[in-house]
Amino acid sequence: MLALPGRYITLAGASLAALSSGTLYLASSYAPQVAAKLHLSSKATNLFLLCANTSTYLSSPFVGLIVDKKGGRIVMLCAALALFAGYALLKLSYDAGDEGGLKARFGALPVLALGETLVGLGSSASYAGFSNGVAKTFDSKRRATALSVCISCLGLSAFAYSSLALLIPDRGDPTSSFLALLALGCGGSILIAAFLIRPPLHHRHHHSQTLYSPVPNVDVMEREASPRGRATLSPSPSPSSEETSDGSSISSGEEMVVEVEYVRAKSRERAESKARAIAKEALGHPNVGGWALLRELDFALLFLFMGILAGCGLMFINNVGTLVHSLPLPPTTPNDPTTASLSLTAIQQRLVSLLSIFNSLGRLLCGPLTDYLSTPSTTKRWTKRWTIPRVWFLCPVAALFIFVNATVARTESVEILQGTAILMGLAYGSLCGSMPVYVIEWFGLASFSTNNGWLSISPAIFGNVFNVLFGTLYDIQAGASPTPSPPLPSPSQAIDLVRRGGLPSTDHLCTLGNACFRSAFQLTTTLAVGALGLAVWMGMRRGRG
Repeated sequence: MLALPGRYITLAGASLAALSSGTLYLASSYAPQVAAKLHLSSKATNLFLLCANTSTYLSSPFVGLIVDKKGGRIVMLCAALALFAGYALLKLSYDAGDEGGLKARFGALPVLALGETLVGLGSSASYAGFSNGVAKTFDSKRRATALSVCISCLGLSAFAYSSLALLIPDRGDPTSSFLALLALGCGGSILIAAFLIRPPLHHRHHHSQTLYSPVPNVDVMEREASPRGRATLSPSPSPSSEETSDGSSISSGEEMVVEVEYVRAKSRERAESKARAIAKEALGHPNVGGWALLRELDFALLFLFMGILAGCGLMFINNVGTLVHSLPLPPTTPNDPTTASLSLTAIQQRLVSLLSIFNSLGRLLCGPLTDYLSTPSTTKRWTKRWTIPRVWFLCPVAALFIFVNATVARTESVEILQGTAILMGLAYGSLCGSMPVYVIEWFGLASFSTNNGWLSISPAIFGNVFNVLFGTLYDIQAGASPTPSPPLPSPSQAIDLVRRGGLPSTDHLCTLGNACFRSAFQLTTTLAVGALGLAVWMGMRRGRG
């Protein structure tokens, strides 16, 4: 195991990489402007944005396999290059505009699709690299805490880069400057992180038959650490040493040297003891990977559990703006239509910020909490005799999803959405932050990145299904309601709206309030109850000990 400062350097590097690995959520900050400048339809815009999510999820198992075989550094270097190239392509295409340039030569959509694909691949590779490095650097007592710290930074990516964008001097086009910031910031930070993340040596050479290199024999140090060994090391004063002052000073010097050597020996002994403990822990873990993983019932249950709840969360997160514009305005909103439109935009931004912050907080808290409650300790009075198996913490996560979806299904005002956004952020963050630890504990560390990559496909599948489901049910209600035509804001207000992500579209907007989305969230509430049943099943299978 690395020395304490080394572990912290690895954790800092992973957190730095994580801050640049979640920038996919920033697409809404530049996509409307790119589409407007290149005269792209809504369908074309969604098509090139889909490339980022698709490449992220579908590449995860294969990127993870490379990390498990070759280590994380080479993959993170490729991730830095891919993210830089992806955002650079988006910037070049945007700067060229509708006339000439890349659009004239290759077409706008292929270039944008390639750029978003590179962004997705880079994000996936960076996540696989830093999570693998952290997982192999910390033991089972602290692994969940360490992973939750860096994964929480992943949830802060959008907030971090949005805040940095505010510090850029207003020179020319803000969208072009923002894309340049993403290219240089993501590429540079992940490049630095690749050299900061250094797993222990016995993990770097795990491709061989034995996962861990043998621990050196420390019998000599143990003998030195024993009372008998200590007695032989410390020279006893002899009569001759007491006869002269020179003799006493020499004896004192020898005692100091021996004491220093003894402290060093004890330090080495503790380091070797920790290395033996990690090696023993790794040998005790299962090693399930490849096609054998897909035949595991536990993996199927975990895949369904994460997919259902992640789908519920993504449906709320991706459609929070639609919910805001479907519900009645707050009573305190001015009657002026322009002011009302800006007020709705401000509410939407507030909800997105709450989701981002509490998503990160949920990822951060789930690791230390489960580590504390599931790890026996002689210093914690009430856990001396019993602990809570980690698998049972899936039940409160599912219960929180049930409560949030049921609340949204009954929501009649925009104000209530703020509380549900906070709880949804906590629930979604806790779900995403805890899954890697279950993958390690249930299927082993040797193929962690590959296995975690396969599990990461579930949000892509269920998220798309749930979003299509929401859109279908919403459109049915929209067809029965009149479409409003709000007046345009003033020029200065319009510029501010465009900078923040563009004017909201009123096409196919439902104005029936809660009836617009009630059926969708009633269905997700029922599915979340099913996920709670899966959690109980997994707890009975895995939590008996």
